[in-house]
This record gives sequence, structure tokens and C-alpha cells, in this order.
Amino acid sequence: MIRAVMLGAVICGAGAAQTLVEPGQAGVCCQGIAQEARRELLRLPAYGVFDDLKFTWNGKVLILSGEATCPELRDDAAVVATTLPGVRTVQNKIVVLAPSASDNRLRMAEFQAIYGNQKLGWYARRAAPPIRIIVNHGSIKLEGTVASEGDRKLAGVLAGGVTGASSVMNELQIEP
Repeated sequence: MIRAVMLGAVICGAGAAQTLVEPGQAGVCCQGIAQEARRELLRLPAYGVFDDLKFTWNGKVLILSGEATCPELRDDAAVVATTLPGVRTVQNKIVVLAPSASDNRLRMAEFQAIYGNQKLGWYARRAAPPIRIIVNHGSIKLEGTVASEGDRKLAGVLAGGVTGASSVMNELQIEP
């Protein structure tokens, strides 16, 4: 199972991942748009554990940000955002990571180290694996959520132990 996910994940980040939602305002209207945006972004076919999409909503403008492993994901996210009710303008600030064979190898090694670990492997069985692994020129950034502080620390240690990782930024959050 994990092997199949790993093989598909390199090709433009296939597979689902969790979206971080950062609404700029509270209220029913904004929360409705945030929920709809999150749901639609999760459905994008190219969105995977090696991508990190975020957005902010200020009441009129939806600002997309984060990193994507392929340009199709960046473009598809913008198209989906423009169809959301109440969204008048979309600013697409998603960065497309440069294609790199060494970064792809590092993504696979990081995936295996984290999701292949006996304690963290259960996260890979979720419909949307919550630990996102962003690799950019050998630097690793972990995004998403985990169940405990111990899992957060373990993921960071495992990520740092992979040969070729020049640095690790652990931005995992604890699930409420």
C-alpha cells in the first residue's frame, strides 16, 4: 500500500493531502467559503503529500499560497478558487518547485522514512495523509498535523536522518 502511494506521489504529487485554512475574518460567510475552498482543493487530482496549499480570505480576495510540485496544481487551484461563491478575486501566490531528480529521490526517501516508520505509518492509511513533505533544493519542510508532540518530534528526527537532507524545518502542528 505505502509503496503504491510512494510511486504515484512523485508524478506531480498524485494523492490527497490536508489543506491548511487561514480565514482572514471570522463569521459564517467566511467559514463557509473556507470550508468550500478546503473541500475543492482537496479534490484536485494532482494534490499530494509533496504539496502544501494554503489560503487566506479577506472578505473579497482569496489569496492562494504554498508550494506545488507541478504547475498544473498551481493552475488548477486558481481555477477552482475562481468558481467559489462569494470570491471576487483570486491572487495566486503558489510557488511551483523546480523539477529536480535529486529532490524527487529525496522526496521518496523522506516519505519512506516518515510513513514507513512503525509509529507514524498509520498516518499513511488516512484518506488524506496529514504530514506533507516539501522538498526544495535539499531543504525539507514538514507541514500538516499529527496527533501528539511525540509524533511531531519523531517526524522531524526521521526527516533529518535522511541522506541528502540539508536542513529540516518542522512546522507540524498538533491536532486539537
